[in-house]
Amino acid sequence: MKESNSDKKKKFFKEIYIYGIGFFLSIILTIFSFFITIFNIFSKFSTFFLISIFAIFQILVHFRYFFKLEFSKKNPWYLISIIFSLLIIFIILFGSIWIMLNLNHHLMDN
Repeated sequence: MKESNSDKKKKFFKEIYIYGIGFFLSIILTIFSFFITIFNIFSKFSTFFLISIFAIFQILVHFRYFFKLEFSKKNPWYLISIIFSLLIIFIILFGSIWIMLNLNHHLMDN
């Protein structure tokens, strides 16, 4: 069955609406993080904590609105691929930190 022009337009405007929501949310989260950092509103620990929370929300917004990933039981491969990607990032990040700290310990030990 062919889609009519009105169905195509509705689908198109729905896509634009979803991208607009994602764009708006990511801009708001970026502006909040920017102003918290620039104006030193909170202590350093609170600023770090809030920016970390905003970063996690930003990642979730990108997953949901731009990558169109849905965390439903219908298709579990989305969640499995995200968990695998996060595991690889975790290994690379903390492995690099561990190597640098180990090098610092062995090279600067007098």
